[in-house]
Amino acid sequence: MNLASESRRNPISLNSRTRLITIRLTAAEYDTLRAVCLSEGARSVSDYTRHCILRHVTNNEAVAPSLGDDLRTVSARLTNLRQVIRECNENIEKILGVSQTDSVVS
Repeated sequence: MNLASESRRNPISLNSRTRLITIRLTAAEYDTLRAVCLSEGARSVSDYTRHCILRHVTNNEAVAPSLGDDLRTVSARLTNLRQVIRECNENIEKILGVSQTDSVVS
């Protein structure tokens, strides 16, 4: 999605925007959003956010998430959990003085 090319095709909206939605973000969330906006060529954080929300709603993703999306989310969380368990195991081994070869859990 390149918003810069989209805004050149239709630089002025014919519909006046009169409604306002307010959301709160952490500083980190805002920084991430702003960085993505810049990389996508959006005119502003507001334009990019509007574009994403409307695309999400018009694709019916908000109403009916796909099973594939759910499975990808579960898979990503399991991958993160494996990493956390691996790190915990390494820390426990360091504390107990157990070497990798002596460890039963891998």
